[in-house]
Amino acid sequence: MILTIAPWMIRNWLIWRQIIFRHGSHVFLCEIYLKMEKGKWLGDYRDKDIFNEVSERFGWGLRFNTIDEVMSYQTNLTQELQIGRVCGEKIMKNIARYPIEIHVAGFLKSFPPVGIGMLYYIITGDINPARVETTKYIVPLVLRGKILEVFKEVKEKRLGLLPLPWFIVYLMAWVLRILSFALMFIGLIKIKSRFSLLLFFIFLYGTFLLMTLDAAQPRRFHTVEPIIFILASSVFSKKKEEIKS
Repeated sequence: MILTIAPWMIRNWLIWRQIIFRHGSHVFLCEIYLKMEKGKWLGDYRDKDIFNEVSERFGWGLRFNTIDEVMSYQTNLTQELQIGRVCGEKIMKNIARYPIEIHVAGFLKSFPPVGIGMLYYIITGDINPARVETTKYIVPLVLRGKILEVFKEVKEKRLGLLPLPWFIVYLMAWVLRILSFALMFIGLIKIKSRFSLLLFFIFLYGTFLLMTLDAAQPRRFHTVEPIIFILASSVFSKKKEEIKS
């Protein structure tokens, strides 16, 4: 694994003189903190209070009076790491209030086999509908039980995009996703081997623990989809005892 990611880490060192996997940790840590402390589902990491605290603590020499000033400010990598550090420390101080629902939302946002806007882009080459993200807004509505608002949002902004044949393809993709997911759990019950549990933990880690509402995308679900099919296929196995052993 180290050899696989080594070129990327060397690249980061050459550009930023920092040994890091990626520079986006501040986005996710601050998203979690803002949900935990301020109840913001769609909060941007560029929060005025956080920026002022980081500026004072690390000597930026700046004071942000409005959110517009924060939004227009261009951070460098060092500052982003400092922002992530402050948000991470705040989370750890109040870890008992950690918002698990932000990972539930991330899982739900990743679950669709493909976004309608992205499928429309693949078919037509028109990226504009995909630029207006809807899943990010409807997932919190799902968790609040506002299902009618969800259907209204999807109907107004997405359902009219796809021609009927492609809409049928989209529905079939949903059927396959739900069926394979259900069979995966049946397979876990049928074959209780340690290897199956390990595979399920990898799946859970990749689709739940690493996902937040902002970070989640259907393409991230695809990386662990082979695990779903491996576990789902065990439902049809007749060699239960041999697999157990």
